[in-house]
Amino acid sequence: MRHDYYYYNKEELLRDPKIQLIVMDDNQQVFKSMADEMVEEIKRKNALGETTVFICPVGPVGQYPYFVDMVNEQNISLKNVWFINMDEYLTDEKTWIPKEHKLSFRGFMDRTVYTKVKPELLMPEEQRVFPDPKDPGHIQDVIEKLGGVDICFGGIGINGHVAFNEASDEMTPDEFLAQHTRVLEISRETRVANSIGDLNGALDDMPHYCVTIGINEIYHARKIRLGCFRDWHRSVVRHAAYGERSAHFPVTLLQGHPDMKKIPGVDMSSGSLGQGISAAVGMALSAKVSGDSYRVYTLLGDGEIQEGQVWEASMFAGAKHLDNLCVIVDNNNLQIDGPIGEVNSPYPIDDKFKAFNFHVINIDGHNFDEIRMALNEAKTIKGQPTAIIMKTVKGKGVSFMENNAGWHGSAPNDEQYAIAMADLEKVGEALCQK
Repeated sequence: MRHDYYYYNKEELLRDPKIQLIVMDDNQQVFKSMADEMVEEIKRKNALGETTVFICPVGPVGQYPYFVDMVNEQNISLKNVWFINMDEYLTDEKTWIPKEHKLSFRGFMDRTVYTKVKPELLMPEEQRVFPDPKDPGHIQDVIEKLGGVDICFGGIGINGHVAFNEASDEMTPDEFLAQHTRVLEISRETRVANSIGDLNGALDDMPHYCVTIGINEIYHARKIRLGCFRDWHRSVVRHAAYGERSAHFPVTLLQGHPDMKKIPGVDMSSGSLGQGISAAVGMALSAKVSGDSYRVYTLLGDGEIQEGQVWEASMFAGAKHLDNLCVIVDNNNLQIDGPIGEVNSPYPIDDKFKAFNFHVINIDGHNFDEIRMALNEAKTIKGQPTAIIMKTVKGKGVSFMENNAGWHGSAPNDEQYAIAMADLEKVGEALCQK
């Protein structure tokens, strides 16, 4: 079966991709842009006194010399930076290959990064983390302790894998995205492609096993940056940007990842649940301190408000009388595990926000007049933040999605998309007749 997107020219490629694409002049510009973003994020977080957390690949690798040079030349401290390295090859006994091995990612990072940065700037060794086949759960524990990953840098493999999260024709998108750090057998396609690039085609000497950071950890990073620079990446990028979302080509599953650079008006897309309101509270407080007049809006899911961080932030917002903050809760009564009342009931939602000194407005989240009136009312409230509790139906208007928790983290295929758009066209026509 022919896939037309494989043959798109540059103009067609950039017309309507499902993943944001940035075309650069050459490979070195790709590597330099990755290094620049690494440095800028570290400098930003250092200035705030905050920890920087990256997931780092060995492939692409061209960014690291640029990064090391900028760190050393600008004397940028990495003392509060964590590098969570993506993966490592394993022996047939499923232990790390020796660091001295030509293919060892641990050895590469030592030779190329950790021994090249000025010692007085380098992060402590415990902040240079590799997935361990003896304790794969350690990666998830570290990420949770640090509050999430700021940026995941990586590439895309020949079969669409990110890190060594190999393609699967048996798993659903949700099943695939649920995978955490683990040991696995490397596919023959990946071994062939890597042997050509790293061992002059010596396929028989390529390791059969690896330990890889999970696609779950990658997907929940606040930002994802994938550098593509090989000739065969031309087809990989086109599949990633226009292919159907499936575990058959895992990078397509990132089509649903929020990214602040491609959603106008969204100043932050949070990673772990609960972090969005904390950032919003900080923005609202900043406006008060600096005397700015802007307002801050943050959207929460009703399952998300099971997180304790939500209520710590709400307590602070109410205590500081942040009347320039508007919290909007999507109360559709479903989360990924099922009805919220059965998983861990947050009800009564309105009374909880009132207890933290919020002005609360309950509305029908599908009624545009009520939404407009609630947002206007929020602007008139003084001395209190506002919480708008919107009663909604998950998948409203799409026949096969309504009140179906299975669509919480899934994207439709092309056939389902056509049905959904037809359903929504009917809903739109009905609204226009009112």
